[in-house]
Amino acid sequence: MRAQPLLTSATRCVLPEKYARMGRFNGLMRWAAVYAQMMQDGKVPRQTLLKGAIYQKFIQAMSRRDEQNRLNGMTDTEAKEALAVIAGERLDAAMDKVVTETIYRLELFLKDRERERIDWIVQRAYPRREAGQKWPRGKMDADSYRRMERAYELMDMEANDVAKLIEGVKHDLETDKQKARPRKEAGL
Repeated sequence: MRAQPLLTSATRCVLPEKYARMGRFNGLMRWAAVYAQMMQDGKVPRQTLLKGAIYQKFIQAMSRRDEQNRLNGMTDTEAKEALAVIAGERLDAAMDKVVTETIYRLELFLKDRERERIDWIVQRAYPRREAGQKWPRGKMDADSYRRMERAYELMDMEANDVAKLIEGVKHDLETDKQKARPRKEAGL
């Protein structure tokens, strides 16, 4: 419970509010807080922000593990340390997920912000058309507008699709170089 507000506020300082509220992010932070408290106290916390069947099963599993450790001859201190070690491993895994999710959300935020900036620039570049009128001349030639549309398409593509496209362009360039080499050697 004590780690939850600190973890939440630290992450929200990094992420804009809209992106910090998305998806499974809060759930990951709550589990990380439970593991942090479990690691600190050496016992399973009963009063947390987590509720429901999954958390009840987690409590039961950790209680059985604690009982098993005590039946195997561990003292209370050793059993608490064993539980703290398990909590530490799970906290590391949960924090890895939180960091991965934070990076993903930051990339989303940056992409959205860059897209808004580009949209603003593009809107200024396109000519404005009156209803029922012919399109006026733009600030650029038609080919430049086509390239701008292609850039928009690339911005919407997934990273692996862009990588495939780049590989295809590299292959085409290499093929063109190989075709041009015999012509150059022949003096054409």
